[in-house]
Amino acid sequence: MAAQTATATILVLEDEVETSAIIREILEEHGLQVGGPFRTNAHCLAYLAGTRPDAAILDFNVADGTSSLTAARLKEMRIPFMVASGYPKLIARGLEFQSACWLGKPFGEAALLKHLSDLLPRAYRD
Repeated sequence: MAAQTATATILVLEDEVETSAIIREILEEHGLQVGGPFRTNAHCLAYLAGTRPDAAILDFNVADGTSSLTAARLKEMRIPFMVASGYPKLIARGLEFQSACWLGKPFGEAALLKHLSDLLPRAYRD
C-alpha cells in the first residue's frame, strides 16, 4: 500500500474457513489490517458496535443466513463494502446490496484487490 502511516482496516465476513484464511492472507500481505474474519452476522454486528472499518468484504451466504444484516448496518454507517460470493448478484434482492460490487467465486488475488481498491479512499491505495 502507499507509504502512509495510516493503515486501512477491512472487515471480513466469510463462513468458509479456507476462503477466509486466503482473504486474510492477501489483505495482510498488502499491508491491510483485518477485522475478523467473522463467520456470522451476529459477530460482525458486535464488532461494528465498537469499531469502524474502512471497508468490508462480505460473503452473501454465511453461517447465520445471508449477510444482509451486516450489509444494512454497513450501509447505515456509510462504510463501503463488496460481496465475494459463489451466488450471482441477482439472488440478492435487498436494497442493501443494490450498489455493492460483486465478485464471483472463485476469484484471484488481483481481482479481489482491484475491487477493494475501488472502495478505499485514495490515502489507502497503492
